[in-house]
Amino acid sequence: MRCELQKGELLTLQPGDAIASITLTTGKLWLTRTDDTRDYCLSAGARLKVRSGETLFLEALAPCALLIQSRGCRGALSVVTPWARPLFRPA
Repeated sequence: MRCELQKGELLTLQPGDAIASITLTTGKLWLTRTDDTRDYCLSAGARLKVRSGETLFLEALAPCALLIQSRGCRGALSVVTPWARPLFRPA
């Protein structure tokens, strides 16, 4: 799945989303993950493998597009935002 975030938009990916990896195709993204004390600042072309059972918190530092690769399931991706409406737009 491909999605786009505008600068300042937030996205939370939960373990039930069965995410295998995230590839940032354009822009810049800040990311933190559960069970990891480090923060990551990803630039276009970066790919991050996602460990099973972890939650990811992402913030667009600039407009960006990412490819989200699932673990082979075809379930819906649930998006958690601090607002009532999702800020995430599938491309």
